[in-house]
Amino acid sequence: MKCFHLLFSLLVLLQVATTLRPIHAHSSQVNNTNRIRCLEKERQALLDIKGELVDIHGRLSSWGNEENKRDCCKWEGVHCHNRSNHVTQLNLAFYQLQGKISTSLLELKHLRYLDFSENDFKYAPIPEFIGSFTKLRYLRLSNSNFSGPIPRQIGNMISLEYLDLSKNGLEGGIPKHFGNLSSLVNLYMNENNLTGDLHELILSLSGPTEKKLEKLDLSMNTISGFFPNMSRFSSLLTLGLHENKLSGPLGEDNLRLPNLTYLDLSFNLITGPVPDLSISSSLEYLCMSNNRLNGTLTQSIGRLSQLLELDFSINEFLEVQFSHRWAPDFLLEYLDLRVCKLGNNFPTWLKTQTELQYIDISGTGISDTIPGELPTSMSNCTSLEMIDVGDNRLTGKIPDWIGNSFSEFLNFLDLSRNRLSGSIPNSLCDLSHLGVLDLSYNNLSGRIPQNNQGLTFKESAFEGNIGLCGLPLNKSCPGDKSHQGPNSRVARTNVGEEFEDDRFITDGFYISMGLGFIVGFWGIFGTILLNKTFRYAFFGRWDTIYDLVLVRIELSKARFGVVSRTGDLDNAEKC
Repeated sequence: MKCFHLLFSLLVLLQVATTLRPIHAHSSQVNNTNRIRCLEKERQALLDIKGELVDIHGRLSSWGNEENKRDCCKWEGVHCHNRSNHVTQLNLAFYQLQGKISTSLLELKHLRYLDFSENDFKYAPIPEFIGSFTKLRYLRLSNSNFSGPIPRQIGNMISLEYLDLSKNGLEGGIPKHFGNLSSLVNLYMNENNLTGDLHELILSLSGPTEKKLEKLDLSMNTISGFFPNMSRFSSLLTLGLHENKLSGPLGEDNLRLPNLTYLDLSFNLITGPVPDLSISSSLEYLCMSNNRLNGTLTQSIGRLSQLLELDFSINEFLEVQFSHRWAPDFLLEYLDLRVCKLGNNFPTWLKTQTELQYIDISGTGISDTIPGELPTSMSNCTSLEMIDVGDNRLTGKIPDWIGNSFSEFLNFLDLSRNRLSGSIPNSLCDLSHLGVLDLSYNNLSGRIPQNNQGLTFKESAFEGNIGLCGLPLNKSCPGDKSHQGPNSRVARTNVGEEFEDDRFITDGFYISMGLGFIVGFWGIFGTILLNKTFRYAFFGRWDTIYDLVLVRIELSKARFGVVSRTGDLDNAEKC
């Protein structure tokens, strides 16, 4: 009997323990949820940082002393370590903050990531104490209205892997201490007011930095001098130096960078021939437009088998002429050789480029006929969006295959200022996505196709062709019953009919129409103005549409690169 009572007691205790365990676990969960992880010293430092910033849009409203805001690890832009609870990341990008960066930032000794980009510090200098963060790996201060010299103390940040100081008003050169940044992989200093000789600036990066550096962007500054030897930067993948004041020749051995994929030296004053770049066999993007290059581009360029974008445009003394049998190893998507010297013959190597999306060989001196062998190859370029062969001396007829092969994506076609003859193929105006068409100043003749797409183009697209007639030109074709200008309508055969049709248009009609417009307009628009919800929704939607239109226009400009050939070449678009 005693054994039975003992066994019964054990079973009861086991049941009680099983029942209480979930309650205890739940209680522990609640306590963990409510536990404040933030370290008090770091919380106070963050509040001091907020106190010296001007937060116009209330993006730091979660930072506070209130009971429900005491855990700084939950604040907007703050990230803490999972175990130590130290603040390791501070990301205040795009907050539109003003004021100044407080020295209390130094209390966050465990920071690995710091981003103050896209704010407005009113031309203040970058604080020198930033260089004290020797454990920081990521520092981004771009487009925040900093000015003055780059602090040399940044050179002490030996753990730094990513540094972005772009789009500010920084002046002077690169501090010599930057050569000590042994972990640096990405360095962006573009769009500042940096000056000095490029050779000296590159020397400032010599040392441990040159071993790991993969991305270097110094574009859109005022850097001058000759192009130095960059071969010791063996890990370099991208190099941007466009829109500076570099001059002189490039040199034969200065660009021995086998891992380089991106090179942009456009909009400088570089002279001399293009060196053999085949050692940089990984190149995918090569842009040297808007320089003063001369000589002949050698066929060694064809060994760049990874090349996708090639731009030597606006180098009027550069000859780009290859043998008829030349077949490069690359398959380009983007080709811009405008204003270079391509010679009299249409470049036959284009037959091999079946992946092209953009081609501009305008103003290159071609005096050949439009070749008939192109259809079998270029008809495979189903993604071709832009063709510009204007300002040459091309002869022959516009081939039907242009309209038949590129109906899917083609939205820009310029054949202007050539010597093309014959009629305009109907298929050309069947290109449903064609937004820009220019056939002006040729020897075309006959009626302009009157399909829906053809009627959307302006008169300027066809002007300068004496033999053309029909809309949108202000010129009738033989056999037309009446003159059809861009603003005209078919004339009535019986003038009296027009007056018969207009008899109901009296003064009362105009008065009624005016009253109807006023009542209808204010009935709808007045409701929008008076109702707060409707008003915000309406103007918010209008702002969205307006922004979308602007973005589309800018994208079109950048994509098409439309440049007036009668204007200054300096106004040409950049790569």
